[in-house]
Amino acid sequence: MAEHNWHDHEAYERMVRTREHMYVLNGRPQFANQGPADSVRSDSHRALVERREAGSLSAAQADTFLAPRPAEELFDCRKDSLQLANLIGNEAFESVHQELKKVLADWMRRTGDDIPRSLTRDWFSRSTGLRLDRERVRGEMPGTATGALEMNAAGVN
Repeated sequence: MAEHNWHDHEAYERMVRTREHMYVLNGRPQFANQGPADSVRSDSHRALVERREAGSLSAAQADTFLAPRPAEELFDCRKDSLQLANLIGNEAFESVHQELKKVLADWMRRTGDDIPRSLTRDWFSRSTGLRLDRERVRGEMPGTATGALEMNAAGVN
């Protein structure tokens, strides 16, 4: 199990990883997943932007800028170590999709995780990494409405 929450930018992702597959639930698919503000301000990110403008990104590099992202993703980690080929909708993997989706839903229920409508919004520009001229207001943390902080449920092995 893994999660990605706010880090300079509004985000919500949950993942289930087995030896063979990884399932991703993206609660904010409208946003690219290019990393925090300090990464966006880096020379390496600027080089990626230049390569994008020149049309010379690899598939893995282009994935950094993908927006909107799929709301769900499923990868065969043995055959696709870079996790670029989303198998959602592939009939051969439908049973894996449904199994991992159920595992994640069960984990979210047992741990009180949820997808708030109002997460903390971006505090930094996604294109420049510079601080946005807006009040820094915290949104609702995942699990607040479900009482997750008061729960003591075991995770999934």
